Amino acid sequence: MRILYDHQIFERHRVGGISRYFADLCAWLTATHSAEWELSVRFSDNEYLKHLPLAAPVRSIRGDFEEFCGGLRFRGKRRMYDARQRLFPDREWQSVNRASSLRRIAAGEYDLFHPTYYDPYFLKAIGSRPYVLTIHDMIPELYCEYYPLDDPTALWKRALVERAAGLIAVSENTRNDLVEILGVPAEKIAVIHHGTAYAEASPGVRSGSPPPDLPERYLLYIGTRDRYKNLYFFLLALRGILEQEPDLHVVCTGFPFSAEEELFFRSLNVLDRMHSRYASEQELFDLYGRAQAMILPSLYEGFGFPILEAFARGCPVIAARGSSLPEVGGEAALYFDPKGAASIRDAVGRVLNDGTLRSSMAHRGAERVKCFSIPAMGERTLEFYRKVLGPQGSPGSVEPFPGRGEDL
Repeated sequence: MRILYDHQIFERHRVGGISRYFADLCAWLTATHSAEWELSVRFSDNEYLKHLPLAAPVRSIRGDFEEFCGGLRFRGKRRMYDARQRLFPDREWQSVNRASSLRRIAAGEYDLFHPTYYDPYFLKAIGSRPYVLTIHDMIPELYCEYYPLDDPTALWKRALVERAAGLIAVSENTRNDLVEILGVPAEKIAVIHHGTAYAEASPGVRSGSPPPDLPERYLLYIGTRDRYKNLYFFLLALRGILEQEPDLHVVCTGFPFSAEEELFFRSLNVLDRMHSRYASEQELFDLYGRAQAMILPSLYEGFGFPILEAFARGCPVIAARGSSLPEVGGEAALYFDPKGAASIRDAVGRVLNDGTLRSSMAHRGAERVKCFSIPAMGERTLEFYRKVLGPQGSPGSVEPFPGRGEDL
């Protein structure tokens, strides 16, 4: 079996859950010799590609996003950058990546195509050959008010869903949303949970003193902070606990705080408790291991990778009760109503003040993460590929969902 993956997510993301998912899948296929694969990307700064045996070298595009808007880091920069890319799509590295993928699609030297994101650029070129699509979430559809009205992601996704020979949903919650929102027959969708290399890691033990620029006691927040992430309401609800416990801080990974965020934190009288930190993979591992708990207050997540990372480091998880988060965290995490201030305070207070509970959560988390291994994800994905192709290497029992995606 020969699988072709394209460039999309690897030119968009330097790190992140989706690109890590595809890189982990390719690495597993290589290690197990389960199938041949090719990744058609020529320009990328994705960190995970450094560990893959690629057929051709990948040239760097470093500096393009970083240098945008004078190199400043601020909330909304990614959205502004993506809008610029849509308005001026003729940047050399984008054209080369797309041309490389289209050449490989046209050559037809593969059995199954698996695009890494939702741009339908390939629909005319692929003809009747099969492709599968992984749906990571339905956030643009459910929370469209948080996105520019001309954002094409939902339209693109619908077009590809309609033509796909099979769909992979990363959670039961995402499959249910696909069925409800787009009317996709449930039998066309395979639920395959993400795997993580953290599943093989030993749980971390909090030891020693933190770096001098980090507090001793902190709650850890991972990822972007805007739109549906719900961090600001969470902090509003948490203000009372922060006032009662002057040594408790909140550490956020990612971009430095914007002036608007600092103004908000100052209005809550918690600015001196908020810390922003860009973390490498190793630094992130250490941050989990030292945190009192990892907080995940999102209104919606398609999967929730940070839950598994925290579990692997013995870090208690306090998460919103909704979307896919209870599906991933199981009984190992503690949940709250994402828009219930009293519920948030109760959950955080219980974890901070009950050492026995923290130890129990850490133990349950270490067991829970073992259910999400990369080999399990790889085997199920390969099984689905075979089902789509059928016994003779042509589309099998999973038929394309009827639609008009080819007219886009």
